[in-house]
Amino acid sequence: MKKFILSLLCFSLVSMVAKAQYYNVDVNFESTTNSVIRIDTANHANCWQIGRPQKTLFDSALSAPNAIVTDTIHPYPINTNSSFQFTVYDSAYILYGFHSWGQLAPTFSFDYKMDSDSLLDGGYIEYSLDSGASFSSITFGGFSECFYNATVLGGIPANTGNSNGWKHCELRVCFEDISFFINFKNSIVFRFTFISDSINTGKDGWMIDNLKYNIDLCEGIHEASKTNTVTVYPVPASTSIGFQSDEVMKNATLIIYDDKGQKVRTIEKINGNQWNLTNQNFNSGIYFYQLFNAHRWSASGKFIFQ
Repeated sequence: MKKFILSLLCFSLVSMVAKAQYYNVDVNFESTTNSVIRIDTANHANCWQIGRPQKTLFDSALSAPNAIVTDTIHPYPINTNSSFQFTVYDSAYILYGFHSWGQLAPTFSFDYKMDSDSLLDGGYIEYSLDSGASFSSITFGGFSECFYNATVLGGIPANTGNSNGWKHCELRVCFEDISFFINFKNSIVFRFTFISDSINTGKDGWMIDNLKYNIDLCEGIHEASKTNTVTVYPVPASTSIGFQSDEVMKNATLIIYDDKGQKVRTIEKINGNQWNLTNQNFNSGIYFYQLFNAHRWSASGKFIFQ
């Protein structure tokens, strides 16, 4: 399983501090058809359904009358691997940098109930930045504390057991300097999967309501995160490239990405305000870096090897 890092994305539990909203996707499932929700109908055993819940514990939606449920009437089936996707279209609007007077910060949130066998049955969430061609699990930072509480079949981090009523999960996505995200498709896809073993426990499963993706102005984060300036020289470079930082590094980490957003190198334990990167098997082209000083974001930028 991959960790949820999304290159320069950082998920964390925060309070809502923004004063303006620029983009909003809000699904309360009152319509049984929605352009941003897709249930995996290719899997004939898929148990996700949109409708009015009529089960033992799942007897009403949070925003009545409908929710999305692992079967609206019957207990979840055995040996299931059922999923649905929530797609945020036109996300390129938020992936090209900063607003002129602050940083744009998406928030991903939902309300849920869980009632499953706490041994191997439960639900987990993945994300895709290539329109669903490939997925990685969200298992990073605050989300683990917010949602995951165990592992299910295959050792997958997941939520399992009984949630004891409705729970709300909310995560802020802080975009820093992400100019190279233009290489990703103009959508972000979240996939919700529920999995069960061969033991029938007669439980209700997983119910989700009020699925949201909002874009707000993330004030303060922008100001705090742009205090450090890093100078890269020479540009372009051939054999090695130098970095000089206004901020003194203490056990810092430098992560290098290629122009497709793929991580190509991680350099750890950087100290001081000057260091060099040698060209070891770097192809000619543009590269991007993310610098973390003592585990907090410090700076980002790009350089060229030729």
